[in-house]
Amino acid sequence: MAHIALVGKATPAQEAYAVLLTNRGHRVIAIATLKEAESAVDAGPDLLVIDSDLPDGGALELTSRIRRSLEPGQLPIIFLTGGAEDDYRRAYAAGATDCLDRGVPPPVFLAKVTHLLNRAAPARAPLPKVGELLFGRYELIGFLGQGSYGAVFDATDQVKNRRVALKVMVGGDPESRDRFVRETYTLAGVKTPHVAEILGFGHTSGLLYCAMECVDGVSVSEKVQRHGPCTERELLDFLRAMVQALAALERSGFVHRDIKPTNVVLRDGRYDSPVLVDFGLAKGAFDSGVTSPSMLMGTPGYIAPEILDGPANACSDVFSLGQVALFVAWGWEAFPREAGIHLVLAMEKQPTPVPDHLSERMQRILRQMTDPAPSRRLKSARELQAALKPVRGSRGR
Repeated sequence: MAHIALVGKATPAQEAYAVLLTNRGHRVIAIATLKEAESAVDAGPDLLVIDSDLPDGGALELTSRIRRSLEPGQLPIIFLTGGAEDDYRRAYAAGATDCLDRGVPPPVFLAKVTHLLNRAAPARAPLPKVGELLFGRYELIGFLGQGSYGAVFDATDQVKNRRVALKVMVGGDPESRDRFVRETYTLAGVKTPHVAEILGFGHTSGLLYCAMECVDGVSVSEKVQRHGPCTERELLDFLRAMVQALAALERSGFVHRDIKPTNVVLRDGRYDSPVLVDFGLAKGAFDSGVTSPSMLMGTPGYIAPEILDGPANACSDVFSLGQVALFVAWGWEAFPREAGIHLVLAMEKQPTPVPDHLSERMQRILRQMTDPAPSRRLKSARELQAALKPVRGSRGR
């Protein structure tokens, strides 16, 4: 991991920061004086944290001197102040990369450190190979997939002795890397058995990584291909579980944007235990301008038609889940003769057909989920949950 120098008095806050960073695998050196700080910089740390209240003073002068001696953008410096506006202004003028109030909560401090380390990391690193040990703990045992950000590996966490899906970002511009970090932090707070759990994340040697729960089971797509359509009882169980996933994402300000049969894994093959995976296209409330307006984000046949004219939202995810539910109920996709943008346009102009072997109440819910007009659609997990409450479901097809 990274080498971080903490410059300042040995206060409880400083000690808490040091413990937090050490627990995350960083190598931390605590420095109490100006003279020691100058020697520490010569050792080439990855990040410097300078407290304005140095025992022998000169914190601003130290920051300025260090910044002048480095190449532009080299060595991020966090300056800790008492919180006054003038303190911030002087720190930035001296060359601080960022400023924080002295004594901010440890999680806030950790988030800032991770953000700056990720921005300073090399833009490209070699793609890892199966058999390697990454980040001191993850042994790569298989390759699961590759995208523009890097790759996803089947891996073993040797520290916890468990399998994980390890997402590794090996390139990307600073904005993309920032987004990776923000999404990972936000997803780490999503707690539900129906969204793949974040188990660890970090950065080293130009690589960003996120270790996620490796779900044992089959995708909805594989289940339907092998066994055909489900019963209404199974469909109801599936929707009641998935609505919990949507609710958890909504609480965290997330839109998945790519809910489809291959992105829902049935734990142990059970419809009452689905897990939403693959957040490569997910968009959080914090995102702005990351995606080009001309790009079609999602999978035709499952994305909501309004995405052609504007951003996705919770209502769009409800539409996508409705299309997955219809795939499960039919055993095939609703518009098999269309593809690409023509499929999206076809779904904008006509309602998706609903199986008539389902109960009238279930048919009505599916129509409300997949209505082409957002104004007539169920708009959130809460509305969908309320609609599902009275449904009992039959055991037949």
